[in-house]
Parts: sequence; C-alpha cells; structure tokens
Amino acid sequence: MLNEVRERSEKAGLLPLFWEWFKIALFVVGGGYAIIVVADEVFGRKRRWIREGELLDHLPIISSIP
Repeated sequence: MLNEVRERSEKAGLLPLFWEWFKIALFVVGGGYAIIVVADEVFGRKRRWIREGELLDHLPIISSIP
C-alpha cells in the first residue's frame, strides 16, 4: 500500500494540484462542504490521486477542526 501511495504522489506534482484546486475554488459555489464533494469527484474519480470517497470518509474529522 505504501508503494501505491508513493506512485500516486509522484504522478501528482504541485502544478497540477494547484491547477485543480484553483478550478474548484473558482467555479464551486456553496462553501466548504460543496468544495469537498467536488474535490472528491476530481481527485478520487477523475485523477485517481486518492481512493474514491476518501475525502467523504474523513468529513467528520475535517468538520471537527476549527
């Protein structure tokens, strides 16, 4: 599993990561929860940088951070 994460991180450079977050922030309206859903779609299903649904799995932890 560690090798799989390492391979994904090597594919995801800073410029593509910045560009995807820039597009998400530019076009998504509705606050943080809307951004999380779109980010899960982009990074999980489209780019496959994370496991599909991984951001949604961590939503309770994300919500508890001030």
